[in-house]
Amino acid sequence: QDRNKFQDNIFFCDYFNMFAVIKDDNIIPLEEVFFSEKIIEKGVNIGCFHVEDKVSDKCAIVFEMSKVCYEAGIRKGDIIFFTKNADYPIDIGGKEFYKMHLRNVIGIERDGILVCFGNKLLVKNVTELGKVGDIQRIYAHNSLQYGEIVNPGNVTGIQVGTKVTYFEAVATAIKWKGESYSFISEENIKWIQ
Repeated sequence: QDRNKFQDNIFFCDYFNMFAVIKDDNIIPLEEVFFSEKIIEKGVNIGCFHVEDKVSDKCAIVFEMSKVCYEAGIRKGDIIFFTKNADYPIDIGGKEFYKMHLRNVIGIERDGILVCFGNKLLVKNVTELGKVGDIQRIYAHNSLQYGEIVNPGNVTGIQVGTKVTYFEAVATAIKWKGESYSFISEENIKWIQ
């Protein structure tokens, strides 16, 4: 911005606003930043209506990451699931990426398998609809879900197959291969059966 201008082509910039170094046409993200490419979700026909193709607001493909992200377990080519509104479009060298932060990653798909990230567990949602009078409702409450642990990640003491009732934030819920899953923290579990 002009207010940061020192001389022609020289600008002041706070360190926390620097997110990458471009060297020899390579993008080198700094701190906990990584760059991802968009995933286009194909449109669908619903009755006589057609929903157009759109850029996914839930997942993207990792293009380049910082050393911090690599050490945290992110890899090039990973499909990462991220919290809502965590994508920051940016143009680098004529190519559009998402600039994202490690804190926004909720889970990963790597080599066709869902992988837990950080302190997350992966739960397959098996919530059954209940009926109260003539009204269908979701088990217990619309934010309480019932599921089965399919990957405990690095959380100890919880085994694959454990049935849990858990709090599901919208940001953690994903659809994958036609099934509903959530990447949750241990503190999201309300009951273990």
